[in-house]
Order: sequence, then structure tokens, then C-alpha cells
Amino acid sequence: MGIAGFTLFQNGHVRVDVFYRPASIQRKALVDLIGCILFVAPFLYILTTYGLPYVQRSWRFMEGSANFGGMPGLYVVKSFLLVFVTVVALQAIAMVMRSILVLTKHEDLVPENYRYKVGG
Repeated sequence: MGIAGFTLFQNGHVRVDVFYRPASIQRKALVDLIGCILFVAPFLYILTTYGLPYVQRSWRFMEGSANFGGMPGLYVVKSFLLVFVTVVALQAIAMVMRSILVLTKHEDLVPENYRYKVGG
């Protein structure tokens, strides 16, 4: 889960590359902006809404594995659900900000290694 934000940064998540790859930089920025707002944000909201009580309950009981000899600190593992949400949310915010900079013709403010690649 910890590498989900990095995968998003590297464009490793599924997307319709047939249309995205040859698109202009402005179109890529628009697709990323809309994708983050319409898909990533609601997904993270739902995951937080249903996951937070799940993690909180686990911490309240200091939950451990029910299996004999199982892991005693299961609540720590369950907490990574919230780490996942945080990391992906931070990367989505970075993508939205990059998209806004590109769409407002301020791409020079985007760090070199985070710019859209032309033709790929």
C-alpha cells in the first residue's frame, strides 16, 4: 500500500493509454484533473469513511490475531489503510496542482522531473 502514491506519480495505474499517450500536454492535464476529482477523491473519501471506524475499533481493543500464535499487533497492520489513503491523497493533490499549473500556462513552475512527457 505504501507504494500506491509512487505508482500514481509514475503513471503506473490503469488508464486508457490509447487516448492518453498521444494526447497534448493540456489534454493530459485535463484528464488527470478530472480523474483525480471524479475518481480518486470519492474513492479516498469512501475508504476513509468506512475504514476509519474499522481502524479505530481495532486500536480500542488493541486487536490481535484470533489464531493461536498469530500476530499480536494486528491493529498496527490495519492502520496502513489510513497510510494508504494519506499517501494517495497527497499524490492526487500534487497531480491536481500540476494540472492547474499546466492549464493556466505556468508549466515552468512544475519541477522538471514532474512535467508531462511529450508523446508518452
